[in-house]
Amino acid sequence: MFLRRWRITGQVQGVGFRPFVYRQAQKAELGGSVWNDSAGVVVEVWGTEAQLVVFVQQLRDEVPPLATIDQVTCELTREMPSSSNAPKHFTIVESDQSPLDRGRITIDSAVCDD
Repeated sequence: MFLRRWRITGQVQGVGFRPFVYRQAQKAELGGSVWNDSAGVVVEVWGTEAQLVVFVQQLRDEVPPLATIDQVTCELTREMPSSSNAPKHFTIVESDQSPLDRGRITIDSAVCDD
């Protein structure tokens, strides 16, 4: 079991990117979380090496319509001795409200037809 953290930069805020990541994680049966911060989106997941390779490739290949990924950087990789510490569910964490520079945010764009 591995813990991996990716930072994703580009047009990834205000475009439904966190719900997209959540759906991909659910489909891959991964535990972890996703949140926005001042630089973009951070994704932290637990899974097997094979699950994580497929997951990050899907994030790159199946981007929401208004999103644009500039860069995906792996910030942390750690092999865990036991899966007992791994979260069983994936969650969307409230955005960091830091007053620092924000990532690019799409203004006045609906993320769905409703």
